[in-house]
Amino acid sequence: VLKRQIADISSQAREGNYLTGLYLEGARWDMMANNLVSSYPKQMYCKMPVILVKAVTADKDPLANKQAQRQIYMCPVYRTTRRCDTYVFTAHLKTKAQPAKW
Repeated sequence: VLKRQIADISSQAREGNYLTGLYLEGARWDMMANNLVSSYPKQMYCKMPVILVKAVTADKDPLANKQAQRQIYMCPVYRTTRRCDTYVFTAHLKTKAQPAKW
C-alpha cells in the first residue's frame, strides 16, 4: 500500500500494477502508521489508497516466515460487495492487531 494518491503517480510501475478504487469494509487504512486499524464509529467503508500489486509464486512467498505472518492480514479482495463468486485475489495488509481480529 502506497502513501500516495492516484494523482501523484505519473508513470507506470516497473514491476506489478497500481490498483485504485478499493474499499475496506469494517476497517480502515491508517496512512500515517501504514497499517490496518479499526474503523471509525458509524463508518462501514473506507477508501484505500493506491496499492502496488505484484504477483508472487508460492515458493517465493515472503510470508513463509511465521514471524511475518503475525503482522499480516490475508485480506480477500472482491470485485463487488457481494462476496459470492466475485473473488479476485488475496492482499497482504500490515496490521498491529492479531490477523484473526479482521
